[in-house]
Amino acid sequence: VYEHDLICNQKIIDCELNCKSKFKRINLKEHEEQCPNKLIYCYANDIGCDVKLERKFMEDHNKKCKFEELRLILSVYN
Repeated sequence: VYEHDLICNQKIIDCELNCKSKFKRINLKEHEEQCPNKLIYCYANDIGCDVKLERKFMEDHNKKCKFEELRLILSVYN
């Protein structure tokens, strides 16, 4: 039974990033795409911002990100 638990896609597991979510192993990838504790790059990474934060903090960062301001300026000239 233990060996099966290690691979069973229907087993309920806890988030490895400690967000307190529980989900079926088969849904791990979907959870990781939404997990508030997953480290992600700033949305302005494509134009030079190197900030990497937990997803739950990224919205606040984006409000202050100088590169996001730069994106607005660049969009006017493109």
